[in-house]
Amino acid sequence: MNKLTLILVLLLSLSNIIYSFWGNQESDQIFGIEMNIWIYRLVWIFVIIGISYDYFKKKKTE
Repeated sequence: MNKLTLILVLLLSLSNIIYSFWGNQESDQIFGIEMNIWIYRLVWIFVIIGISYDYFKKKKTE
C-alpha cells in the first residue's frame, strides 16, 4: 500500500478505538459480526500494529 493510505488506515483505526469508549456499548460490529467491545478494540489494535509495521518497513527501505 501507499504510505499515505497506510497513514489514513492508521488514523481510521485509532479513531474507531477512541470512539468505542464513548457511550455504554457492550458490543459492536465488524463486517456484520457482532462481538464483545473488548474483542472489537483488540481487533483494531492488531490492525494498528500491522499497519505500523508495514509503514516502518516501507520507510526503512527508502
